[in-house]
Amino acid sequence: MICGSFSTAADLLTPTARQPRAGVAAVVEGVRSDGWCVLPTVKMGRVCDDVVGMDELTVARWRKQGMDRLYVNDRDRRCVGWVDVASGQVVLHDPTKAEQFHAALARHSGPDALTAPAPLTGAGPQGGAGVAGAPGPSGEVDLQDNRPGQSLRGLARAAGEHRGRFGTLVDRLLDRDTQERSWRLGARGEVAIGRRLEKLTAHGWHVLHSVPVGTRGADIDHVLIGPGGVFTLNTKNHPDKSIRVHGDSIRVNGHATDYVFKSRYEGQGAQRLLSEATGIPVTVRAVLVLLTGTIIPAITITAEPEDIIILDRRDVPDAFRRAKSRLTTSEIEIILQAARSPRTWSSTPSR
Repeated sequence: MICGSFSTAADLLTPTARQPRAGVAAVVEGVRSDGWCVLPTVKMGRVCDDVVGMDELTVARWRKQGMDRLYVNDRDRRCVGWVDVASGQVVLHDPTKAEQFHAALARHSGPDALTAPAPLTGAGPQGGAGVAGAPGPSGEVDLQDNRPGQSLRGLARAAGEHRGRFGTLVDRLLDRDTQERSWRLGARGEVAIGRRLEKLTAHGWHVLHSVPVGTRGADIDHVLIGPGGVFTLNTKNHPDKSIRVHGDSIRVNGHATDYVFKSRYEGQGAQRLLSEATGIPVTVRAVLVLLTGTIIPAITITAEPEDIIILDRRDVPDAFRRAKSRLTTSEIEIILQAARSPRTWSSTPSR
């Protein structure tokens, strides 16, 4: 099953109907009536080894990115919980099904196979449903710990140190258009939007900030993963300036920019990298957030880009919170685990 398909930029709130992938019927024949999470059981890229059905719950084994997990799903494909086979960590999303959860695992692995600690329940690391405080794969850096504007703040600090404290102070007093100013304002915009995106964690979303891509210092401002799909967000902060959008052309005070091209490149690259890391097709939508520092954004849109969602400060986070559900809990977790790993983003997206 394709993870969250869209047709046009206007489809942020109106998803395209999902279509089953060719060959899926052969995989699920005999267990479909019991209900199971589609994504972990599709045998693509050696993601899943086996599926065991029960009267109410089913168990799917998932191996990818160095992880080995057993996912327990109900009839509606919702993830009841999972257990990490290697570490024994147990995450139980629905405590009311604890008895059935353990019975399903025992049926799958044998009554003495699980020596897990007490189940972890409730919110994930950012307050939403998901992985409850799990470290990054194999103990590596966890990108979920990055803060909004982290990369640009470092660049602005380095530029200020190179210029010197006095020179930087003079530049700021005179409001000179320096590289330090550009990075500082960019970081400020990312922090503002990042704080708004964090509000979505109470609704089952996860957000990664300052995600490094490739080996040349590039990064994605925000990667958003949740029930409504997967999005890359490119934030552009232009205080007290007017912005005009006409298709792929975006002008700031009359000056042309490459914002649409870069946003599209980020979205396409993230889609390829996440699909490769998870072994399943992941649809990613590119979003461009424009800030002008005014109560009423000075943004004129005569025609939106065909495949880029244009938002302003007032649209975040409600545009995502209102989006119709496209991903199950299990799908979100699999994509999130891949997104948290620096290895996923280490190769440069192809143009």
